[in-house]
Amino acid sequence: MGSAAADRVNGQRIAVRWCAECHIVESEQKQGSDRVPTFAQIGGSKRFDEKSLAAFLMAPHHSRMPNLSLTRSEVTDLLAYIKSHGR
Repeated sequence: MGSAAADRVNGQRIAVRWCAECHIVESEQKQGSDRVPTFAQIGGSKRFDEKSLAAFLMAPHHSRMPNLSLTRSEVTDLLAYIKSHGR
């Protein structure tokens, strides 16, 4: 899943809507769970490359993760947003 055509702004919208309850998705965010990694940690991790993150987001394995039912395009956008935090 290449991020060349990805829309980071849409990825941010998705993150705020679906992920911010648990993950810190923006630097100015004040609350999140201390049991899950922040988007900065995920985006900067060599363990979470685009391929593994895409597979995870398409079929969340974690019981605490909601079933997001994201389209491939939405996953690509969300990945671009997550990865932008690791730079």
